[in-house]
Amino acid sequence: MGSRLEKPECTMRRHPTQRSRRGLWFLSIALPLAGLALLYPVCLALLRGWPPMVAYAAIGVLMIGAVVAFSTAIFRLIGRQDRHLARQYAELELRYATERQLRAQLEALHQASLAIASTRTSEEVLQRLVELARELIGARYAALGVLGPHGFIDAFYTAGLTAAERAKLGALPQGHGLLGVILAEGVTLRVPDIAADNRRVGFPPSHPPMRSLLGVPVAHAGHVVGNLYLTDRVCEGAGTVDSAEFSPEDERLLAMLAGHAAAVIEQARLAEQVRTLALAAERERIRMDLHDGANQSIYSVNLELETAVEEVDVDPAAAQRRIDLAIDRLGNVMKDIRGYILGLESGHVAQSLPEAMTALLAETRAHTLLETELHVEGDGVLHLPPALVQELLQMAREAVSNVVHHARAGRMWATVHATDYEVHLTIADNGIGFDFRSACSPGHEGLRNLHERARGLGGTLVVESALGAGTAIDMRLPLRNAAWEESHG
Repeated sequence: MGSRLEKPECTMRRHPTQRSRRGLWFLSIALPLAGLALLYPVCLALLRGWPPMVAYAAIGVLMIGAVVAFSTAIFRLIGRQDRHLARQYAELELRYATERQLRAQLEALHQASLAIASTRTSEEVLQRLVELARELIGARYAALGVLGPHGFIDAFYTAGLTAAERAKLGALPQGHGLLGVILAEGVTLRVPDIAADNRRVGFPPSHPPMRSLLGVPVAHAGHVVGNLYLTDRVCEGAGTVDSAEFSPEDERLLAMLAGHAAAVIEQARLAEQVRTLALAAERERIRMDLHDGANQSIYSVNLELETAVEEVDVDPAAAQRRIDLAIDRLGNVMKDIRGYILGLESGHVAQSLPEAMTALLAETRAHTLLETELHVEGDGVLHLPPALVQELLQMAREAVSNVVHHARAGRMWATVHATDYEVHLTIADNGIGFDFRSACSPGHEGLRNLHERARGLGGTLVVESALGAGTAIDMRLPLRNAAWEESHG
């Protein structure tokens, strides 16, 4: 009922060289013995039928023939074995060369991955890739040209040149001659003798002489962004320039490194685009910040000056005081604008949100007749990321500015509360309120800015108001945000 497990048969296969040697050893012993055994009866027969001298002569001829035949057979076997050994040696050399090429590819991939994964700048990574290409393939010189947005080389990396030799080259190469073929046509070039190629344009003064060339395009998504090339193949171990051209394997290895260079170049360009977009976003933030911060202050100065004009004939001293006050406020506006341009905020960056709100409300009380209160709920609001505190403080400034200039309120209060997921900031007043149907009128641009800012930060803003019943602005921003976490370390 059960099945019996049979032990698999294992056979030992002798190597062909071993079998040939055993056969040669056997023949070298067996053939002489067999020859001697056959020679003895032949000698006896010849001596009985022939004269001794003739018989011995015949025996000598037979022995010479046997030796010649034996030697021929042995040397044929030796020759066959030598040819077999030569084929084996050639196969081993080929395998060894393939193994070295694979090791070089793996080393190139390893070194390139280490360079890319490091915290270096893109310029340092590209320079390292050029050095790797020169070292791993074996060339006297290596270079990488990177095309700029206008199609000209605006970055150039070299290996093998001294600082003095690099300085003598002068301006960056712009892709003429053979290098221009790589850039314009996106093809790989393997040239054994640069001087003999009719596409060359010659070297500039003070350029070191170069003979062989291997160049590959650096391309991303089918678009050429530069070229990576080597010159003067160096004999391995000898340190001398090889007269032969670069090999197809060299070409494959250089193309592999060019792919890594293309990825680094594209990553650097994407980072530059992100920086540009971030700068545009920051400019938009400053524009929004200035709306109710600086513009409302300028509007207040305008009212002071209009009142001063009305009082100048009736009460010149009062008019002068208003003008002095307007000048002071304009000075503060200029300071605020400079702070925004420099990316700074008035107040201390290291303040917590309750501390910053306390300072804001104290400043408001000092310049208005408003009564202010601050309610803080929970300890979570004491440890918010600085970037989040900055955004909430600026939104609070806009909300407070709306109360001061539009609400006609006698009292204003702020509430700060944080949960595990978001932070709440509410600014409320007992002013005249407004009708939501008029919220899109020009006078409510500040609320629109607040809505846009909250939405842009992944949060929400809710406004509750009614005529004669005051206004409450509830701002909610998430605690989980890449910008907050990066600033919070």
